[in-house]
Amino acid sequence: MRVMRRAMMSNNNKKKPAIRRQHPIVNVFKIFIEDQRNLFRSVIGIVVAMGLVIVPSMYAWFNIAASWDPYGNTSKLRVAVANTDKGYSSDLISVPVNMGNNVESSLRKNTKLDWQFVSKKKAIDGVHSGSYYAAIVIPEDFSAHMLTFFEANSSTAKIEYYINEKSNAIAPKITEKAADTVVTQISETFAQTIASIALDVAHHVSDFSSSAQGQEYVDTVVKRLNTVAGDMDAAAVQMGSYAALIQASADLVSSSQAIISAGSSGSADVRKELNNAVKKVKNLSDAASSAGDSLSSALDSAGTSLDAVLSQLDALSSPISANVDTLSTRLTTVGSAIQSSADSYSQISSALEQVKAQVSDPITISNIDALIAQLKQASSDVTAIGSQVSAAGTNVAKAKETVGQQKKQLAEQIRAVKKTLADAKNSFNVNVKPQLSALVSDMSTVSQRAQTASNSVRAVLGSLRSEGTQARSTVKTVSDALSKTRDALTSSASSLRAIATAVENGVDETNEQLSDIAGNDLTATQFAAMLSSPVNLKRHAVFAVANYGTAMSAFYTILAIWVGSVFLVSMMKISVSDRRKARVLGLASADELYAHLPKNSGSHTAGNASLFGLGLGSEYWGRYLTFLVFSLLQSTLLAMGDLWYLKIQCDSPLLLFLVAWCASLLFSTLMYALTLALGAVGKAIAVIIMVMQIAGSGGTFPVELMPAFFQWVYPLLPFRYGMKAMHAAIAGAYGNEYWVALGQFMLFMIPALLIGLIVARPLVKSDVLMEQLAKTGVYGE
Repeated sequence: MRVMRRAMMSNNNKKKPAIRRQHPIVNVFKIFIEDQRNLFRSVIGIVVAMGLVIVPSMYAWFNIAASWDPYGNTSKLRVAVANTDKGYSSDLISVPVNMGNNVESSLRKNTKLDWQFVSKKKAIDGVHSGSYYAAIVIPEDFSAHMLTFFEANSSTAKIEYYINEKSNAIAPKITEKAADTVVTQISETFAQTIASIALDVAHHVSDFSSSAQGQEYVDTVVKRLNTVAGDMDAAAVQMGSYAALIQASADLVSSSQAIISAGSSGSADVRKELNNAVKKVKNLSDAASSAGDSLSSALDSAGTSLDAVLSQLDALSSPISANVDTLSTRLTTVGSAIQSSADSYSQISSALEQVKAQVSDPITISNIDALIAQLKQASSDVTAIGSQVSAAGTNVAKAKETVGQQKKQLAEQIRAVKKTLADAKNSFNVNVKPQLSALVSDMSTVSQRAQTASNSVRAVLGSLRSEGTQARSTVKTVSDALSKTRDALTSSASSLRAIATAVENGVDETNEQLSDIAGNDLTATQFAAMLSSPVNLKRHAVFAVANYGTAMSAFYTILAIWVGSVFLVSMMKISVSDRRKARVLGLASADELYAHLPKNSGSHTAGNASLFGLGLGSEYWGRYLTFLVFSLLQSTLLAMGDLWYLKIQCDSPLLLFLVAWCASLLFSTLMYALTLALGAVGKAIAVIIMVMQIAGSGGTFPVELMPAFFQWVYPLLPFRYGMKAMHAAIAGAYGNEYWVALGQFMLFMIPALLIGLIVARPLVKSDVLMEQLAKTGVYGE
């Protein structure tokens, strides 16, 4: 609230003192000097001033020191380990193996974390209660799964990992990385063990293969392979011979079938002649019957008829006897040929038995056994056919003998009748007629027997044709099998010779490779480590930073300079009081100043003494110099503490001081301008900008990992460029990186000066914003 005092002084009869008009720059420095004089007039003022300078440094140093090397202190992180592995043993690995114990032993030697070896229940409960940041549980079947690569169905071993993610933001990441390291270490250790064993085996194999005994063993193997190959070639030749022999037996079976077909045709002729004989016998019987009606003519013609009958019997018996002899001879020949074929099959089977005794390959033996079984079956079938054919020949011969006997008896009877015909005319009805009846009966019997023999021969020949077809098919199958066996034996012999050559050459090459490995200067441990980790990361640090604290020092230093400027505008007054103005103008008190103020000027108004060379600009710069000096003291102390107290890494201390001073100039100007223009609102805006820069300037995390809003606002924040310039001063600059970043950083002076010198001018003169806040009774001074 302003009080106008001009009316009170109008009645004052005292003479107005003279005011010396001075240059604005002089007034600026007078205000600055007056401020410094007043700051150090009291102990409290000095203490507060020291506090304003020191507090920002304390803020930065505490944060830098706290984050100096956090990953070097991970040995204090408590992580529980519970080993429940029961081990593993099998027929292949008779010695019990417990990989869990190996892991536990390895962790006991590991000091990267504070490993606590407890039970599974205590480990999991400890993670829930916060006693442990994490827990690693090795399951009961850990070793069994680790060693399943020896079995057909392999599986991956697993380690259970429990993490309390609410305990801390960073600790879960550190412990998770440690757990991954444990898994990697287990895998590498396991691979190293296997590789070490393999190298030892390589040494032993190399020594054995290089020795005389090893070479003798290889020569024996090669010789044995060549011998077996020769045996297989010989067996292939025998198989070819057997195949040719079987093929010949197939031709024999075909000939037998042709003979059987011929025999079948002869049998048909016999049946035809027998039928004719039966018809003639029937005619003879009819003639004898009719002779009883006329005895005289019958007796005369009886002799003639009997002669004709005898002639006809001779005529009938001759072709029947010839045909039956032919058929019997052919059947006997076929039977003998077939039996010879069966004997050939038996000989082939015996030869195959001898071949099998010389072969050691199970597959070849199995094929030869199958072939022998087929040959024996074929021999049995052919023998049966031969027996049937021989039996048929015997039956035909017997039939011939029977017919001959009957014919002989009939002829004798006819001759007896002719001899006694003249003497037996009276006894014709007693003797001749019965004899004729007997003759008819005998001829019928002969006819039936001949027909039975013919049917038997036809059945035998049909069976022979069927058996011959089957035998020919069997013979062809056996011949094909023998040919395939011959080809397989020839191919196997070639393969064995190739294997023998490969063994002989491969052993030499393997000996050279094993000698190279065994003769290498690497130890088993080094070789195993190389195999378990064939690729190592070779790190090339560009602009290397010594530790995490040094890396974070740029962010905390820039932030502390900003915080220091916020402290200054919060603790120190922005405006110059009328009393201070009067003293600058050489007046004794503010009352003397009021006596010379124009009618439109009020007390405690910025720029109210502008007529005397103490305008708004002089007030602005005069008070700002105090802010600037304090801010420079803050940044100087900060940089000194970073360099010589915390001993951060720094490539160029001078450039570090320069960017710190530029930050003091920029931040103090911006804070001063915002507060001058907007008062408490300006201070709040400064805090808001600071918060945004802490989150979005990329000081802790890369801006690419942040949400889209922070990526958008990132180029508009001065922290970005100040930290970039300070990083270049600490770790080294690439080209003109430092000066480009510093120039971009100082471009923010333009909006700061615009706010302080232009935007703030009307707001300061009217003081409308502060008056409105004061009316609330809550805000304002």
